[in-house]
Amino acid sequence: MSFEFVSVPAFATRQPRGRARKCRPRKQGAGRGGWGRLDDFDMQPLPIDQEDPIYDATNDDDDGSTEWVESYPTFDEKTIVRMLRGFMQELFSHGDVTETLRACERVNWPESKHIVVQTIIPFSFSFKDAERELTSTVLAYFVQQQFLSTGDVERGFNALLEQLPSLLLDAPKASEYLYKFITRAVSHGCVSHTFVFQHPLTSQDGPQADVLHRAQAMLTAPHNKILIDKIWGDHAEFRDLGFAKSRIHTLLQELLVSSDVSEACRCIHDLSEPHFVHEVVYQAVYLAMECGMQPRVLDLVCELLSRMSTSGLCSSDQMTMGFRRVYNALDDILIDLPHGYRHLAYVVDACYNRDAITATCVQELPQRPYRRRREISEAESEMSMDTDEW
Repeated sequence: MSFEFVSVPAFATRQPRGRARKCRPRKQGAGRGGWGRLDDFDMQPLPIDQEDPIYDATNDDDDGSTEWVESYPTFDEKTIVRMLRGFMQELFSHGDVTETLRACERVNWPESKHIVVQTIIPFSFSFKDAERELTSTVLAYFVQQQFLSTGDVERGFNALLEQLPSLLLDAPKASEYLYKFITRAVSHGCVSHTFVFQHPLTSQDGPQADVLHRAQAMLTAPHNKILIDKIWGDHAEFRDLGFAKSRIHTLLQELLVSSDVSEACRCIHDLSEPHFVHEVVYQAVYLAMECGMQPRVLDLVCELLSRMSTSGLCSSDQMTMGFRRVYNALDDILIDLPHGYRHLAYVVDACYNRDAITATCVQELPQRPYRRRREISEAESEMSMDTDEW
């Protein structure tokens, strides 16, 4: 019996592409379980080989008497100050005082922790009142959790009083900030009353005595508890939008009385609502439409919007959003203010001439709505005809 081998072309050995291919796992490598089960290996420590070239008899011989102690590295003052500033920067981002305390507890502090007070309070001078409120809160929390003692806080404030002349060079309002911090610390029990009323610097002249005298006046004022609790003002994270709207309405009414545009811009800055400035634009334009019969009001509103745009208080998007809100509600506004369209057109032209709004915002101004004449009933028409005949 003989066999004849016939050569087959390469393309004839391939499978057709239309047929589904068989997906078989490749048996290369270890695969799952190739290294054994998870409980196969032995957890017993390996014996020490004394013939090992790197064997050290003083360190490798463990007779069970070795005691492992967790320790933290010791840092110098500059490193601690840098770390504290980083902790406070993170606190201003998330607002969690518990996490800040947990981070501070990992640091190997010296015997006196007054450097904490001496660092975090001046660091908050370059921020807003909301961040200074957080600084007062975290200081009280540190004392409550016994991370800081009353002596540490008093020693830190004494160091700040000594540094006050140099702090005034960087922060002109350092005296105001420091007396507020001291007042809040006394209210929270971080500092005793004798620190303020029996301090030796009160009998001297200088900015230190002024700080202590202002703190004494605040602590002895009537209803001082309410004043001290709101010593840093109200902030966006503790109020709703309705409260912000009322604040905006109040500052616009004060603008009409005082005509001080700079003070109005400062109040808008203190709102700390960068994404809600379009409400200021909306209420200001509505005020111009409502009180537009007085040219002074139109000029004040235009000047305010122009100052907000040039100073960076209001971005171009927020300004356009405020005007668009007026455009969308124009039909309802004109029901209450029939002559408001003329004043709105004046504000739009004046703001465009002062580069407060863009040309696109001007083009989006709706056309003046056509007011239909009131239809006369038949009784009124007969009455008018009788009057004419008479």
